[in-house]
Amino acid sequence: VLDVSASMRYGEGDSQKLLYASRMAGTLAYAIIKQSDKASLALFDDAVRAFIPPSGSLAQIVRMAGEFD
Repeated sequence: VLDVSASMRYGEGDSQKLLYASRMAGTLAYAIIKQSDKASLALFDDAVRAFIPPSGSLAQIVRMAGEFD
């Protein structure tokens, strides 16, 4: 679950909270998938904005990265 509310836009460039949190979520998902488990992603602010169902495929990381933009 990743907060994508306006407050996550704090900071500039590589210091922006949302960019840092997105990288952390992607890294965690990669570690989970490499351990033969499944990862999913939900983006929210005042409501759920996107949901990627669980998958154990490395393509899941690409799907997640597409939602981070």
